[in-house]
Amino acid sequence: MPVVVFGQSTSLYNADGTLKADKQFKITKEVLLKAPVIEKELLASVYNNLKYPVMARENNYTGWVIVKFTSVGERVSFEIVKYKDEVFRDAVNQFFKSRPEGYLRSKIGGHGDIVFYLPIKFQMINNRFKKTLSTNKMLTIEAIEPAPDPVVTDGPVYIGN
Repeated sequence: MPVVVFGQSTSLYNADGTLKADKQFKITKEVLLKAPVIEKELLASVYNNLKYPVMARENNYTGWVIVKFTSVGERVSFEIVKYKDEVFRDAVNQFFKSRPEGYLRSKIGGHGDIVFYLPIKFQMINNRFKKTLSTNKMLTIEAIEPAPDPVVTDGPVYIGN
């Protein structure tokens, strides 16, 4: 009888289902099989939309956040389970809370009842802005340009037409 390898590593997970960035977090073997598809959907969306917090850029802060997603039936929720600095926790929390209704369901909900972890690392590089997936297996949001200078005005400010 041939030997069947059950799991293989993904961008974020080892072959045994442990998160590469923090081995205390683990997904089931069933979810590990779905992980490449979930990563493809979720990483691209977060990577292209999550912004480096201005205060953190101004002060050259780096940090990380680990987000836990739980999908049960039609309900998908997220919880920040570990973080290094509150400014990054708040940025990630605000990002996911501001997504349109159905956003998490479209990225994670179609994969059944699952628990999935997403590590996000914020890192300063050369004081300019760029985003990349780092070699330490976290989704890395890099700030490679300084935050813009504040605009001060004495009169009213109109936005829109």
